[in-house]
Amino acid sequence: LQNLPREDTRIRAAFVAPPGFVVAGLDFNQLEPRIIAHLSGDVAMAAALVSGIHDATGKTLAEVLDIEYTPLIRTFGKTCNLALFYGANPGKLRELAAELGLELSWEQSAAILEGLKRAYPRAFAYHDEVLLGLRSNRYTKTLLGTVRRFPDYNQLSGGVKEAAEREGFNHVIQG
Repeated sequence: LQNLPREDTRIRAAFVAPPGFVVAGLDFNQLEPRIIAHLSGDVAMAAALVSGIHDATGKTLAEVLDIEYTPLIRTFGKTCNLALFYGANPGKLRELAAELGLELSWEQSAAILEGLKRAYPRAFAYHDEVLLGLRSNRYTKTLLGTVRRFPDYNQLSGGVKEAAEREGFNHVIQG
């Protein structure tokens, strides 16, 4: 039901539970960061998820940039939470910030990346471990054992190799 329009209640009204059951509306709020925190054992990320990870990341960004924490910085924090584990580098962070109307230098973007690595050290270490396994074994595996193979990984280069690494990490998280 999450993807159904909230404004048009007629569509939602079509979903009726049989007697004795209920229709549960579940929001997979911050699901990927929650999975990363669990798999990595990152206590700081798990704590941030309890208190509000987008707020926590936004506050880290404001501190790193030495600027005021605002709703826009929170939004950028949310963007960073999703982008960083899928290969965002300082250049990509600058692009994402620009889409929100924020101008960042390369140095500021690199400082953000380093600040978030300090904030969530086990999560980033886990990301690196997954990629090390991909590079060594040419596959990644989910918690339940589903394997995604990258047989030509060692022959890849540049953006194609980076895309394979994003796919490999994504596979571990999303299956």
